[in-house]
Amino acid sequence: MRGLCLPWLCIASFLLLSCAPHYGQDVSPQVDQNKPQQPTIAEQYAEGSQTIATIVGKEFVISLKSNPTTGYNWEPSFDAAFLQLVATEFRQAAAEPGVVGAGGEQRFTFRGLKAGTTEVWFVYKRPWEQGVVAKRVFTVCIQNGVP
Repeated sequence: MRGLCLPWLCIASFLLLSCAPHYGQDVSPQVDQNKPQQPTIAEQYAEGSQTIATIVGKEFVISLKSNPTTGYNWEPSFDAAFLQLVATEFRQAAAEPGVVGAGGEQRFTFRGLKAGTTEVWFVYKRPWEQGVVAKRVFTVCIQNGVP
């Protein structure tokens, strides 16, 4: 009887050990260094009068509270020699189901094109009106290397 249990005990031990985690071994996913990496977003900024430090080619996001259902939108103004507007989007804030007209944030993704200092101006207004409800200014310092 003892002779029959030993092979089964060895098989059971082998199966249990092969399914157990390998303690002390690095099991983190490996990054292929040859594969091009997605560009990373440098930072997200939301308050005016901030200085944004970035590098040439890197993207950053300026996010401003908005409610386009009222007709108001943020309109950016910037020097295209220094910055490229890569994307704009509106993200609605969480609201109760069925709520119409909920606000959120307008997000503007920029990329630095050349080294130097520039400004991004935003005005919050309705396109058909001359009046401006709010203004925000961001100073952007773009460097060739690490900011």
